[in-house]
Parts: sequence; structure tokens; C-alpha cells
Amino acid sequence: MKFPKRLRHNARGKVLATIYKRPQHPQYRLYWRARVDGKARSRMKNFAAYSEAKRAADKVVVDVAKGRASVL
Repeated sequence: MKFPKRLRHNARGKVLATIYKRPQHPQYRLYWRARVDGKARSRMKNFAAYSEAKRAADKVVVDVAKGRASVL
């Protein structure tokens, strides 16, 4: 599997979230941009397994695509 994984809503359009594999660590980092008070903010969260990161990323992508502030 190649990293980073870029995730799009319905597999089309612009990239809304990215999963990175941390070098030298068995961890995965989920990165996305969310709008907070009208300003774009970077959000990150670490996960121990790829499946956990992918599950959370799918929820984030849907929230960002619908314009909701995503919270994890």
C-alpha cells in the first residue's frame, strides 16, 4: 500500500482528507482542514491501525463535504 492516501467525497472532486503513515512508527495520522468560525483550520489525529484511521477519515470526508464542522 502506498502512502499518503488521499480521500475524496464519492471518490471525486478535491482531496478532503489525507492519511499518512508515520515513518519509524507503527502509527497512522489523519489530516484534514475544517472551517472553524469561518476560518480554515488544520486538524490531525493519530491512530494505531490503518482500519481505524480509514473509518474515521470516511466520517470526516462526509462531514467536510456537507459543510459540517467535523469533530473526532
